[in-house]
Amino acid sequence: MKLEKIINFLNEEYPIESAYLEDYIGMQLKGKDEITTVYVTLDITLKVIEEAINKKVDLIIAHHPLFYGEKEELIKKDLILKSKVDLLKKLNINVYIIHTNADFNPISISYSQALALELENINQIDLNQAVKANLRKEKTLIDFIKYIKNTFDIKNKIRTNIPNNLLPTKKLIIASGAMGDLIYDYKYRDSIFVIGELKYHHWIYANDNNVKVIEIGHQTEDIFVSMIKNYFKSNDYFKELIIIKNKEDHVYRTI
Repeated sequence: MKLEKIINFLNEEYPIESAYLEDYIGMQLKGKDEITTVYVTLDITLKVIEEAINKKVDLIIAHHPLFYGEKEELIKKDLILKSKVDLLKKLNINVYIIHTNADFNPISISYSQALALELENINQIDLNQAVKANLRKEKTLIDFIKYIKNTFDIKNKIRTNIPNNLLPTKKLIIASGAMGDLIYDYKYRDSIFVIGELKYHHWIYANDNNVKVIEIGHQTEDIFVSMIKNYFKSNDYFKELIIIKNKEDHVYRTI
């Protein structure tokens, strides 16, 4: 299948115009025009590139950009990045990024996380970047955290500022990625925030203002991989493509 046709379809589902203006999305490296095998991943690590090479991948679709800034300047400063680019260019592998245009999509990453948790009364908020929803059945905090870890296959520790493990938990705000600023919104203070990643000043603010937060890790955005694969599989137009999901371990661990 022609690369241009694939990109046109993806742009219909995840319009470039819907992303943040300062975001780095779309075609970041141009390779071959004829596509047989597509590799979908959250990040483009050296291990991802090695697997893409071994599986003769023609197109990598990632959520997080390979370049956060001006490409040539970044390559000059980062030898590892340069080695990634050299490998991809040598084998004519395309790199296409769907970042905040996936976050703002009606079927966003946060929405997909809410579906995975089998929540009910799901309502999108904050331009679709987050959702407000309820657990079908109230759980204690400790049981809910176990449920999160099981649902998203989280092997690392989960951080929270909630001191009571038996706190009844039902009303939730689900926000993927680095969505810590959402805790400043007073409209949602009656809910527990389940957020991918918070900065230290967010924790200070949350503690001072009695905002209940659970941080599940930025890597839980890897539900993006299933989102994109499901999009391809649901469209007969792509039936001849081979779609590979990245199964790489998370990029960090806690001990």
